[in-house]
Amino acid sequence: MNKPMRLIRNLAGSIVVLTIIAYVIFYLTGFSFTPKYFIGIPVFFLLLTLVLALYAGKHLKENKELSIASILGIRVILVGIVIIVLVINILIDREHILPLAVAYVVYDSVFSVFETRILLTLNKKN
Repeated sequence: MNKPMRLIRNLAGSIVVLTIIAYVIFYLTGFSFTPKYFIGIPVFFLLLTLVLALYAGKHLKENKELSIASILGIRVILVGIVIIVLVINILIDREHILPLAVAYVVYDSVFSVFETRILLTLNKKN
């Protein structure tokens, strides 16, 4: 298995582990800080991981190098989608804005680290 696909598998595993940790924290606090649709956050980031995996698979088949502009474009599009979904969720659940925002920041930070590594490994020629 090549390096981008291993990183994508690690990203999906990290999202699952983060979700388990979040539910343990919510359990310890009595679920009083749990956002209304919390399960949607990891599902959303797993869907973004799937989109990234499909793009990486397509790019690996073509075997051409990514430009810096395309890497930045992909990152801007994905961050824009995350911000739009965050704003929609904040409008739906105004009661738990802080835990919702913290959860999105943590998930997006992990996703961004792996996304950058995946896109940079696609940029290198074999």
